[in-house]
Amino acid sequence: MRPFYHCLAAAVVVSLFLPAAASSSWEGVRPKPVEPPYYYPYPPPYQYHPYYPPERPWYEKEMPIPAGRVMLLVEPMQAEVFVNGYPLKRHPDLSYEVSLLEGEHQIEITAEGYGIYRRSIEIRGNERIRLTIRLEQKTD
Repeated sequence: MRPFYHCLAAAVVVSLFLPAAASSSWEGVRPKPVEPPYYYPYPPPYQYHPYYPPERPWYEKEMPIPAGRVMLLVEPMQAEVFVNGYPLKRHPDLSYEVSLLEGEHQIEITAEGYGIYRRSIEIRGNERIRLTIRLEQKTD
């Protein structure tokens, strides 16, 4: 226990003389404390009062882009499906589904040992199209 008291006494004695002696030498080194209430755990004020720009009136807001959905059921299962040249991933229920903007889109379906299926479809806003496609086997 005595070594603890010796260390404590030494720390008290040093602290009595340190601020006066160190005030000039530590002048630019010590960081300035931050004023309350910005100490931890309080976040800075911008998290309490974020700036939200004024909301535009309804007649100036951008209208949503019209889009439609296409669902493809394809046989055989190993077929590769492309819409506008981009491959689609098969869902767990063995279907292919994609949202497309209004307009004309190209569908291409290929599989090894089967013929190629190509079709152009016209999509209108908020329209849902379901296509069931069965590829025909090649006869070599």
